[in-house]
This record gives sequence, C-alpha cells and structure tokens, in this order.
Amino acid sequence: MKNTGLYIHYPFCRKICPYCHFIKTLKREQTENLYFEALKGEIKLIASLMLRFDTLYFGGGTPSLINAKLIKIIEWIFKYLDTEFKEISIEVNPEDVSSEFIMILKKTGVTRVSLGIQQFNEKLLKILGREHTSSDILEAVEKLKKEKFVLNYDFIIGIPEENKSNLEESIKFIEKYPPDSVSIYILEGVKGKYWKKFKELEGDKKAEHFLMFEKFLESIGILRYEISNFSIKGKESLHNLKYWNYENFIGIGPSAASLLNNKRWENKSSIYSWAEAIKKGKLPPDKIFKLSPSERAKEAIMMGLRKVEGIDRKKFKIKFGEFPETFIPDFDEKESFFKIGNYLKVKRESLLIINSVLEGLF
Repeated sequence: MKNTGLYIHYPFCRKICPYCHFIKTLKREQTENLYFEALKGEIKLIASLMLRFDTLYFGGGTPSLINAKLIKIIEWIFKYLDTEFKEISIEVNPEDVSSEFIMILKKTGVTRVSLGIQQFNEKLLKILGREHTSSDILEAVEKLKKEKFVLNYDFIIGIPEENKSNLEESIKFIEKYPPDSVSIYILEGVKGKYWKKFKELEGDKKAEHFLMFEKFLESIGILRYEISNFSIKGKESLHNLKYWNYENFIGIGPSAASLLNNKRWENKSSIYSWAEAIKKGKLPPDKIFKLSPSERAKEAIMMGLRKVEGIDRKKFKIKFGEFPETFIPDFDEKESFFKIGNYLKVKRESLLIINSVLEGLF
C-alpha cells in the first residue's frame, strides 16, 4: 500500500472566530476528555486498514490548545499505526507559543508549524475577531525561529476596511521575518449579524490585494505552487500535496474527511455521535461515497489544477486511462483558461477563479 497521509481534527477553540467555516466548538474539559478517549479508539480502529502513514497534520479548531496531551496522541499513533513520517505539521495560534509549548513540539517530533497570523495590522485583527496582537506575533515568531521547524505563515486578505496601506504592515513583517512558506486565503462567504456592520471589500480589490502579496513573495523567493500557497523550493507542505495530487489520506476526529482508493467519506460532525460510534467499535463515517473511475478522474482534475504546475498528463493517463483534458467538458472559453503540454495547467491569471469554473463544469 502506498504511503498515506494522516489528518487529526481537534475541534476545540477558546473563542469562535466569526469568519471560520470549519467544524469547531468551545473548549470544555468534559467534552475534551470524551474527545481524547474516542480519538485513541479511532486510532486503534484505523490500524485495521493496514496502511503506512508518512505525513501527519494536526488541524482544527485550535490544535495548539492540546498542549501536553499532544505527546500522548503521538504515543498512540506510534503504538498502533505503521508510520514513517517525513513531516509532522500542526496549526498554532501566536498567543499559544510559549517556551513550554515549543518543548512539547520538539518532544513529539513536529517538523512544520503553521502559524495563524491572519494579519499584522491591529485593526484588521480586531475585525477578524482574533485575540492575538502584533506583539504576540513577533514573540511567537522569534521563539519559533530559534528552532529548526519549517515555518508557515497563514494570512487572510479581503477583509472589510482593508487597504494597501495596512497590508503593507504584513508585507514589512514578512520581509523582516521571512518564513519557509505562506498561505494566503481570501475572506469569502462570511454571513451573519456580525458581518452586516461592515461593507464587504469588492472582488476586484480582493484580487488586487492578493496579487500585491504574490508579487512581493515571489520577489523574495517564496514562490506560488498552489492557488493559495507559496513556498521556498523544497519547503512545500508534503501533507497538503497529498490532497492536491489526489493521493490517499485518512482523517481522524469529528467531521474529518478521508480518501482511500475508490472510497471517500466524512466522519460524523457531532463529537458525541462520533464518539458513540467508536465506543461501539465502529469507524464513524457519516456518509461513504463509492467513486466510479470517471468520478475519481474528475476529482483528481479538480484537485490537481489547484497546483501551479498542473497535472502530469502521462501519469494521469496511466492512472485513469485517458488524458485529463478529455474529462473537461467543452465550453466557449476553454482555451483562455488552460495550457496543454506535458502538463495540463491553468493559466496564472485564471488561478484565482478556477475553483468556480471547475465547479460549474463538473
């Protein structure tokens, strides 16, 4: 069996941010204890799949709240699963980075830290509902840079009241404290009473601000390799590349998604329903989809075209029997979006909109 990625979803936060779309809940001791008990059970159940795991990613939620129990989770993984990790990643909030927490990361073998900076400007941080300040960011980065972690910065742009001037604060910060990689997400799809008091930034402004970041990052050698991700060569996220290369991955925890050969599933999103299934000795999928060869090919195209380099056409044909472009329906502007050579790729100027284009096609 080819090496597989392992994702662990930690759904707890000390505060719910108004822009977050992920499954999460406030941290409560009793619920968290139930979660850890069930997590150990799910790890044992996953062992029956007889897979070898070579990447591990802790996402959330706020995984930096796990603290010392992170050591226990790693012990369970090594005890029950076949592992040969090339990368262990964790998402971290700046306010959680203490000397003690860094010692825990080193003890557990974490190699990559994704720091949720979001913005360096204080006004934009408040609009996002973040608890950390620019001072917290600086303290966290200085601590993390003393160690040998691969360091990723997470940013959000397209925030109401955002302009080039306050974005420059983030750019100057990156210039002074350059990371190994950067993720830039555009704020979209936010709803609810909180956001009604703000005027949404126009789409062309969001694109302009993204391109402003892109131009700067590439000028310092942090190159775009996926729609939202930039990296120094050789420091790309190995785990996330599994998603974009349409390789197998297993998700553990409530709402976590998995892909294994021709099956795709998501765990139950309720912590209690998820834990109850595990208590009965069952894997906790909410829905299991058995994918036809054509469905798998189309999903592989949707993921692969997120990468700047695109899809290796020869490898794709070996795997799916046809070149990738044969699965893309004809439409009037097809040639304006795609380039076809050894790779099928999206033209750079269309990368920001390719998701909506593909969703419309498939």
